[in-house]
Amino acid sequence: MPSRVIVPLDGSKFAEDALAVALSLVGDGSLDLVTAVEGAPPFSVPEYEALARDWAMRYLEELTEKLPPSVVAQTHVLVGVPTRELQAFIESSEADLVVMATHGRGPVTRAWLGSMADHLLRTSTVPLLLLHLDKEEEPSYQAGDPLRKVLVPLDGSELAEAAIGKTRALLGNDADLTLMRVVQYPYHFVSPYLPDTVQGNQDLFRQATAHAKDYVTEMAWKAKESGGEVHTEVSVSEHPAQAIVDYAGSNGFELIAMATHGRGGFGRLALGSVADKVIRTTRVPVLTFRPEDDQREATGGSHIMLSL
Repeated sequence: MPSRVIVPLDGSKFAEDALAVALSLVGDGSLDLVTAVEGAPPFSVPEYEALARDWAMRYLEELTEKLPPSVVAQTHVLVGVPTRELQAFIESSEADLVVMATHGRGPVTRAWLGSMADHLLRTSTVPLLLLHLDKEEEPSYQAGDPLRKVLVPLDGSELAEAAIGKTRALLGNDADLTLMRVVQYPYHFVSPYLPDTVQGNQDLFRQATAHAKDYVTEMAWKAKESGGEVHTEVSVSEHPAQAIVDYAGSNGFELIAMATHGRGGFGRLALGSVADKVIRTTRVPVLTFRPEDDQREATGGSHIMLSL
């Protein structure tokens, strides 16, 4: 279980909805409630920065009063470019997890959370749990139900497989994992003779499906060695990302846990194409892990995660 969890906040109810999930995960650990205010713009009043900092500090202090008395919470107001300041804070914090909503329009700055989530997906080495909220509701300031039913998409790479152990480390052995592999179909085996083309594609499909079943079964046995429930699923789809989103949504999963691949400066294309689409379209919370530098270098810098 995480001993230190960071919750970025922008003053919106969307952002505060992340608190219930963070509280359910942190247990006896500590929460860091963090917001950022930009430096004084040109031609602003002389007291702008001090006033903004005071408002942000009062906001965080009032928020901590709504949390259970047993919770250890620290507040932090950062000043500067929000993405840069928050990233630096996270990297220096030795936190185990960042929990945040993917969008919100609070009084700190317009669309602060959306741009922040985008930036951290590409740059943060700390695991990131993203909550996708459709509408602004009154947040709960108590611990929510534990996240237990977890879908882990795999693509056969060691980087994707690392999400299994990391998910166990954060959620514990009570988590019920389902390891999913998507077989993309149709294949594009082409022969001048149409029946050969059809037969060739069918043969390749059967081989790929059998291999996928063997693969997730092997991964499940390895995962069971550390304890906890582990299930497998092999799906066939022309669109792997949509297959993951649909399966998670229709089977009551509470979390999708997956590795991503990102390098700062390349924008959305730096994420694996399937991981990117899943993160942006699912309504299920997504727990993401960026690969360690040594893992990324060992498998090659151009490897695309979850291109199933």
